[in-house]
Formats: sequence, structure tokens, C-alpha cells
Amino acid sequence: MNSSSPNGLVATPSSNMSMPADDRKDVSSKHEGLVFCKVRPLGRNEKMGCNMALTAFRFPFGQNVDERRFSRLTRLLEVIQVDIEKEVAALRPCMERVTDCAAFALEAMENGESPECMSAKIDTLEQNLAIIRGRQALLEQETSFVDAARAALPRVLSPHGS
Repeated sequence: MNSSSPNGLVATPSSNMSMPADDRKDVSSKHEGLVFCKVRPLGRNEKMGCNMALTAFRFPFGQNVDERRFSRLTRLLEVIQVDIEKEVAALRPCMERVTDCAAFALEAMENGESPECMSAKIDTLEQNLAIIRGRQALLEQETSFVDAARAALPRVLSPHGS
């Protein structure tokens, strides 16, 4: 494939497939990993051409960089999910204990045990219960986020982002 520049020069790729067989010899050369090709003015003789780097750019990424990067993210999401699940499991017995204590405190208050003392205990248990429920709601949001992030990974890793 030939590429024309605004000044009328043609850059010939190193494969030289579009050039006649006689012109293919010694047209391209390699220098420090770069491919140089003769650039000739259109319709002029070969002695007037000059060498220029056509592939002087290098990609700043290697093969499978996205898969490697996002496999780390996948592993991290797994760790986060396990941590969330552990905390949810630890909150269940705590919630049960607080609920049981509140039920016993209400029963004791109904049976005539010091209403002021039981009222303060019940208030404390209600606050603890609210804290636990708030934490459970937050953990549900975190779980939803992790699930959504996992679901989005295939879209990010698809060849065209679709």
C-alpha cells in the first residue's frame, strides 16, 4: 500500500507488494527495530529518494494487557465478595441476639420489672438494631455493586467494547 504525502512523495511499505519486481531490491532496510523504506518523488528516478521511518511508533501495551489487568480486578472482586459474605454471616447471629434481648426486655417490662431501667435497655437495643439493619442495607448495596462490576467485565473485555 502506498501513501502519498502533500508534497507528492510516495512512501512504500516494507513488503513492497505493490512495486514491480525490479524495484523491490534494497528498497527497505531495518535499523534498530524500525523499518525504513525509500520515499521517491512520483515519476522521478530512484536516486532522488530518501529513507524515512514508516513504523517509528511502538504500542505502549503488550498482548493481553486488558485480560491481565481485569483478571486482577476479577480476583479483587472475589476477595471483596468473600469479605462481604463473612460480615453478613457475622451480623446474622448478632441481629438474632439483639432481637432476642429486646423481646425479653419487653416481656420483663410487661411483667412489672423496673420500667425506667427496662425502657433504657430497650432504647439501647433499638439503636443497636437500627445500626445492624443499616449495616445490612449497606452490605446489600456493596454486593449489588460487586455483582454489577462483575457483569460489566465481559463488555469491557470484548474486542470492540460492545
